[in-house]
Amino acid sequence: MKTVMNDKRLMRNAPIVLCLIFCLLVLLLLSPAPAVHADPINTIEAGTGIGGVGDTVDIPVYVTPADGVIAYEITVAYDAAVLEPVRVDDKASSAGFVVEGATPGEIVVIASTFGDDTFIMDRTNVFTVRFRIVAVESLPATTPIGLAGTVTLDEPVAATAVPGSIALRGQTAIAVGNASGLPGSTVDVPVTVAAASPGMGSYGMQIDFDKDALEVASIRQGAGGAIFDSNYDNAAGWILAAWADLDGGDNTYGTGDTLFIVTFNIKENATGGDKPLTVATGDLSRFAASDAMAVEMAKTAAAGKVTVLAPPGPDGGGDPPGPVPTPTPVPTPTPKPGSTPVVPKVEPTNAGAEVLVNGKTESAGTATTQRVNGRQTTRVVLDELKLQQRLEQEKERAVVTIPVPAGNDVVVGELNGRMVKNMEAKLAVVELRTEQAAYKLPAQQIDIDAVSARFGTRLDLQDIKIRIEIAAPAADTVQIVENAAAEGGLTIVVPPLNFSVQAVYGERTEEITAFQAYVERTVAIPDGVDPGRITTGVVVDPDGTVRHVPTKIVSIDGKFYAQLNSLTNSTYTVVWHPLTFADVEEHWAKEAANDMGSRMVVNGTEDGLFQPDRAITRAEFAAIIVRGLGLKPAAAGSGANVFADVGEADWFDAAIRTAYAARLIDGFEDGTFRPNESITREQAMLIVAKAMAVTKLQGGEQGTAETVLQPFADAGAVSRWALAGVADCVSAGIVSGRSGGELAPQALITRAEAAVAMQRLLRQADLID
Repeated sequence: MKTVMNDKRLMRNAPIVLCLIFCLLVLLLLSPAPAVHADPINTIEAGTGIGGVGDTVDIPVYVTPADGVIAYEITVAYDAAVLEPVRVDDKASSAGFVVEGATPGEIVVIASTFGDDTFIMDRTNVFTVRFRIVAVESLPATTPIGLAGTVTLDEPVAATAVPGSIALRGQTAIAVGNASGLPGSTVDVPVTVAAASPGMGSYGMQIDFDKDALEVASIRQGAGGAIFDSNYDNAAGWILAAWADLDGGDNTYGTGDTLFIVTFNIKENATGGDKPLTVATGDLSRFAASDAMAVEMAKTAAAGKVTVLAPPGPDGGGDPPGPVPTPTPVPTPTPKPGSTPVVPKVEPTNAGAEVLVNGKTESAGTATTQRVNGRQTTRVVLDELKLQQRLEQEKERAVVTIPVPAGNDVVVGELNGRMVKNMEAKLAVVELRTEQAAYKLPAQQIDIDAVSARFGTRLDLQDIKIRIEIAAPAADTVQIVENAAAEGGLTIVVPPLNFSVQAVYGERTEEITAFQAYVERTVAIPDGVDPGRITTGVVVDPDGTVRHVPTKIVSIDGKFYAQLNSLTNSTYTVVWHPLTFADVEEHWAKEAANDMGSRMVVNGTEDGLFQPDRAITRAEFAAIIVRGLGLKPAAAGSGANVFADVGEADWFDAAIRTAYAARLIDGFEDGTFRPNESITREQAMLIVAKAMAVTKLQGGEQGTAETVLQPFADAGAVSRWALAGVADCVSAGIVSGRSGGELAPQALITRAEAAVAMQRLLRQADLID
């Protein structure tokens, strides 16, 4: 709304205006003192958009005045390497509209006296900037649109700025994998999506290889369906592969997906060394990729290689041994009278170590035991050649177990990056096992290419050491765990353990703290502890924050273990935390409400009640999903606000930013999330369906969404945008509808229904009991 202020009209109506002012003063004097409100805030706000390379995207800019605005001066900041401004359109009919854009990456817009109206009184789209997304070699997932400026009523006043952004679709990066083997052996090389935004709908590519060292045995498709075709020429040294999604973008490839796998035979006469595998990128007929809308994507390709290992010498190494020199004895020095005695250095003990490959014993490691910082530490380093030879005899998904005997404070399993890459290609799993715990880590979750990129480019993967560790925490960490448990009313059942993965290159060490899928840790329940008196496993972060991780109790060879499933590394323990809500004693959702409450997924009210039939807000539901999945909350102030109506001071800020980063939630077209609005059942089911993807849970039935929902009388009331998500929840057994055979998609979901949905999701995904 805009208000017209006309000087002549004001003069003509002056007596009436004075009378009205007098009446208002009388009313104010006779009225009780009003409540005190915060001063209103002038706001400038940028919208959001989405587009691909070459597209134009319109970004609206809004002004929301505190009392009124008669003029403004707003600076729009953008990344000139990604965006190119095309034009700026006045949307407020300004009589004084000026655009200044001499500086790349910045546009200044000045305007005043808006058409027939003098003042802007409500939130108004004052102008729109049209950007073109330029073709660059590598695009980010989003590019920000910054704002700064002043608005004027009586004098210029700095306005609070809400930035916008443009989501960039149609970009991808392909990575050809690495493998190693002996002459005469066979190796698998995966071709994967290193990055895709939002998803790849088709591709075609040529990969060139060394025809003198390698020959293609087969090419098979990875994840995905629809049309796939391939060809190769061993005499010329090339591979062709092409794929297209024919389901309208329903089955696109995403980041981390395997496009196809090439099986190479290493020729008997192949010379040792790296044999490059490169994607030919000369033209679209040799390397093409499009998104789900069939728009050509910006794309890059990282080369791979097959490393031909030298045959073992007589000692098992790559070269024959030379003569072994006789060591010269070093006498122990005699201390002088009155001097400090020399303490002899305790050398580490070394021994051969056995590992298990699919349960079969293999002498493929060396164990070193020594005291480090006062703690007994055993490190087992795996032998690359022996492990590679053993894995070549196994099918995909082999499990390589590193058993370490009892009596250690710290145990470490070490592989080099090339070993990890080869295990990735075979979808193998490495497991570090002690008497107290086991850590089972799929090689793909290490993501050795991303790890290598942290250290720099052109690195040899064999120079990177990957160390998987289970350790008893230091004393100060134990104290943090005990304090956190006492504060939260938790009883510790199992002593805490720290699980970590480190990448080491030279003098640098990088922690691998998060994974793209749940990683399993198994902790032994002490003898004499009733497994029925265990609630859940928890993560305790260094700041004392405690969060639930999906946990179930399993029995292995007559002994009980807590199986913890987590997406991060940290310090873990197992606790007893029984909780019952008084007002669900006779409620149909009693078991789920109390279970989720005990696991710290749902909270009660201050009086210890659950209020099961109360509607739940969008923010509350997002928080339940984040806690239920065991996601690590975003740190306070760790990034710009995702939504215009969610700020750092809000209790739900971390949960909403975490859910958004995990692609569990979206906002509305106006850039808001509306956290305090009650959430509908179909909105909640769409979020749960996205959470199913995090847990890798698939729907139980095949067929279209309409077919799955046909039994429900009100299936037609489901919004089109929610249809697939609602169908996934129904087919997976998470939602069964309300009484009367209805889904009630537009009804508000209750707190009881939210607790039941979360519990069913975790159970159907086999993450909890």
